[in-house]
Amino acid sequence: MNPTIVTLKAFGDFVIACSASRRVQSANGMGAPTVVAGEHVRSLASALGLDSKIQFIGDDSWSDVPAAFDVRKRGVLSAFWSLQNLRYRLDALPTNMDFVFDHSGWRERFIGGKRFFQSLSLKSGNIYLAYDQLFESLGYGVLKVCPEVKHTRSRAIIIPGARMRHRQIPAPVLAELASELRQRCINTSVVVLEGESIDLPAGIHVKKLPRNFGELVAAVKDSDLVISADSLPSHLSEFLDVPVFVSTPSPKPYWLPRSAYLTNGWATFADIQPLRSWLNDNKF
Repeated sequence: MNPTIVTLKAFGDFVIACSASRRVQSANGMGAPTVVAGEHVRSLASALGLDSKIQFIGDDSWSDVPAAFDVRKRGVLSAFWSLQNLRYRLDALPTNMDFVFDHSGWRERFIGGKRFFQSLSLKSGNIYLAYDQLFESLGYGVLKVCPEVKHTRSRAIIIPGARMRHRQIPAPVLAELASELRQRCINTSVVVLEGESIDLPAGIHVKKLPRNFGELVAAVKDSDLVISADSLPSHLSEFLDVPVFVSTPSPKPYWLPRSAYLTNGWATFADIQPLRSWLNDNKF
């Protein structure tokens, strides 16, 4: 059996899949499950040093999430042709690959074709734990202990942007978050990517980055703490073993980074108290 994680959707989904694969490899000393990803995530994979470990499908025209997973924006006709294309490309993969999808919806059932596939259980409460449970059920050992994090506590970044605008951290919440960190003598910057339209409070230090994954990954790596919107940077922080706290408009524990889920490292926009408790518990 050759379990193969198929991740064709957003960039955050890709990082979660790579985290899951890495935990299996770290635990049993065997080769990690193969990760098959769309060509649109290649630049992100390269920024993470993973491009040689991923099996990509697609071509240079794949600059964003396939239309099959972006029907509202791209339209039904584009989604139909995208589904056909995805099924064709997955059918071309070796027959000994048993696919693992993070969901078993109609899209996955169609593109999986007649091939045997597994999907994650929502009962685990969190997607990272769901991957662990699936691979354990397949007879794999899975790393149980989270890697140790950095011991310095001097540099924090807040990343308020998100692909979905309603998930962006609002200016009043940003001001509260930054104030809480300043009171703890933590040097804090708000990271904004080029072209992002973010409402920023007055008197806050802003670091503007070019819109490329290399710059974003470097900014996360150089930090001791990340406070992120419910978006890709939170999962990058998890992958890079940087402590992360998630600020979100509504509770969605299933999609939280592993460490944030296990340590209650998240809060809604309406309540900053969980951040204070989390900072205290983690000795910031």
